[in-house]
Amino acid sequence: MSDISRSVRTHLSRLEDARVEQARGAERLQMLPVGEWPAAIARDEALRAPAVLEFVLGRAKKELDSFPNCALELTTAVIGVLPPDPAFFVLRGRAMNTHAQAVHETGDVVSANAFISSALALLASDPAGRAELQKARIFAARIMHEQGDPSGALQLLQEAGRESEAMGNARVALQANMTQAGLLLAGNAPRDFIERAQNIFRAMLPVAEALGDEREQARILTDLGVCARRLGDADAALAYYAAAAPRFVALGMETEAQKLVWGMAPIAAERGQVETALAAFRGARDKFLENGALLEAALVSLDLLSLLLYTDRHDLVAPLAAELVTVFRSAKMPARALRAWTQLRAAVQRKRLDQEALGRARVIQRRYMQVA
Repeated sequence: MSDISRSVRTHLSRLEDARVEQARGAERLQMLPVGEWPAAIARDEALRAPAVLEFVLGRAKKELDSFPNCALELTTAVIGVLPPDPAFFVLRGRAMNTHAQAVHETGDVVSANAFISSALALLASDPAGRAELQKARIFAARIMHEQGDPSGALQLLQEAGRESEAMGNARVALQANMTQAGLLLAGNAPRDFIERAQNIFRAMLPVAEALGDEREQARILTDLGVCARRLGDADAALAYYAAAAPRFVALGMETEAQKLVWGMAPIAAERGQVETALAAFRGARDKFLENGALLEAALVSLDLLSLLLYTDRHDLVAPLAAELVTVFRSAKMPARALRAWTQLRAAVQRKRLDQEALGRARVIQRRYMQVA
């Protein structure tokens, strides 16, 4: 047997051993509530095997959006049992990246930045961490943007995209480019930024198609609609939205589909189809409430009030403002966000409701419901 054949057999044997080890550890952990995993990992050495910890990190990533505190406990447990050995730098770097994302979801941007910086340093120190390094750079870029360095964030994403493409990792390259385009669209982006984002989305659509990623295709079509809308091409925006909507419905992503209905409403209003726009806003609001998408329900309700004010439908403003306080209280909206609605109701009663007041309410909704 040649040395190469022997090396290949050894490598495959190690991979199989790791797979079996992970399966056994995963089976044991899954017999416990997730909240008990950290304690189990701390007391049972078999559950501290790298393959098992990889499984735990995978679960932590799944918990990030809905249960960030659970993800935080899992990543803390993993980091706590990893030895400070260079052989574990890549796994520790991955854990630090996921930990940073969990910390960020709790609203602590400063600590998230410290953890992602540690992740970048660990992953950059080992050639085996090159692929994971690009994933960490994507999240690091988001932090940089939030902390006021948009140009640095875009540069880091471009590097991550190029590196991932060079390694043949189309999925991570797609993520890097999509994040870059999203940051270009952030806020009141100038026209050239919107056009740059549009070009990225157009280039990424065939990539998502080649990967067979239906969800990303739907999102890209939506983003192309947003770009067209902001560039003044309403017909193209509607065409993109119409192409994306059935994809979201087929994926069971009803909230995303309703966001498209929401996006179409202002176009109808601009074309003088006010009743159609009002019906679209109301329908989207009701679906958001039905699906528990409270922030979206609040924001579309503000757009509905805005259109009523703009079209001088003052007879409908007062009863709607009062109704929404009751609706959002019943939906258990966070107190500080709900207060904005009681203030709007009072402003209507004093005949002082205007677009500026609605704008302030939007800021409050985003601030307090994203951290709720």
